[in-house]
Amino acid sequence: KDNKQGAPCSAYPALHEVLGLLTNMVVGCEEARAAMCGEGCPTLLQRVLELLFERKLETSTFCLVTGLLGHLAAEADGTACLLRGGATGACSGGPGGEAFLPASQRCVRDLVHALPGPSLAGGAALRPKDLPRVLGLMQVLVNMAAHAEGARALLKGSHTAAGLLEVLLGPEGLLSDVEGLQHGQPRQQQGTQALVCAGLLLLRNLSFCGDAKTHLLAHPRVLPVLLAHAECPTEAPKAAAIAASAMWTLTYQGEKVKSAVRRLPSALQRLTVARAAAHFHASKLAKASQQQAAQLQALQAQAAQLQAAHLQEARHHALQ
Repeated sequence: KDNKQGAPCSAYPALHEVLGLLTNMVVGCEEARAAMCGEGCPTLLQRVLELLFERKLETSTFCLVTGLLGHLAAEADGTACLLRGGATGACSGGPGGEAFLPASQRCVRDLVHALPGPSLAGGAALRPKDLPRVLGLMQVLVNMAAHAEGARALLKGSHTAAGLLEVLLGPEGLLSDVEGLQHGQPRQQQGTQALVCAGLLLLRNLSFCGDAKTHLLAHPRVLPVLLAHAECPTEAPKAAAIAASAMWTLTYQGEKVKSAVRRLPSALQRLTVARAAAHFHASKLAKASQQQAAQLQALQAQAAQLQAAHLQEARHHALQ
C-alpha cells in the first residue's frame, strides 16, 4: 500500500527482496509456481499483478515484477498459471478483474502510443523510464508464446483494436516502420532496436503455433514486416536473423504461406540479395575476428617476453 505521504509502494526496500525471493523460488520449482496461483482469494499471483498494473511503481520495481513473471512464463505450467489465475482485482467485488493478457497488451499499447512522434520505428523515442517497462512486458509475452497454450491465447482476438498484432504492426506499432527499412533510412536507436527484436521474437514464437497460419496471414502487414527486417542483415543482424527465422517457420505451415510470400513485391529477389549480404557480412566479421585474435596473440607474446625480461633482470639483481 502507498504510505501517507503518497510515495509509491515500491519505496520500501523490503519489496525488492520479496520479489527477488519469489523469482528465485519459481525458477525450476514446479511447486513454487503452483503455489503462486493456488488456493486463496486473492492468490499471490493476483497480488503481484495488482502491484504491476494498479500501483504506482518506479522503473526498477516494475522490472523486478516483470522479471518474476518472465521466469514464471518460461515454463508451460507457469504460462497456464498466468492464463487461468491472472485476473487482477478478481476478489474485490467487481466483475472479476482484468485478465493478464489484455492488461499487459493494454499497458504496452499505452506506453507506445504515448510517444511524441507518429511511430516508434519512424523516429520517435520512448521516454527513458518507459523503455525497460515495455521490454519487460514484451519478454513475458515472448516466453508465453513459446508454449502452445500461451501462443493460442495470444493469437485469439489478436486482430482487435487492442490486440497483439495491432500493438506490433499497427500504424503506431513497435514494428510499423516498414517503409523506412525498405528505403535504407537510419535504424532505430540502440534501445528501441532491442524492443524491435523483442517484437520480432514474439512473432517468431507465435509462428510455431498450429493456428499461426490462419491468424498471422489474416493481418496484411505480417509478411511485409518480416521481409523488410530480414533483408537488413548488415544494419540490424539480430533483427534480420529473427525475422528470417519467423518466415522460415511460417513457410512450413503449408503452401498457402509460401504463395503469400511469393506474392510480396520482388520477394525472392530481395531474399536472395539479403542472403548474399548476410554471407558477406558474416565473412567480414569472421575475418575481423581472426585479425583481432592474431593481434591478441601477438600482444600476449609481447607481454610474455616482457615478463621474462623483467624476471631475468630481477634474478640478476638478486645475485649481485
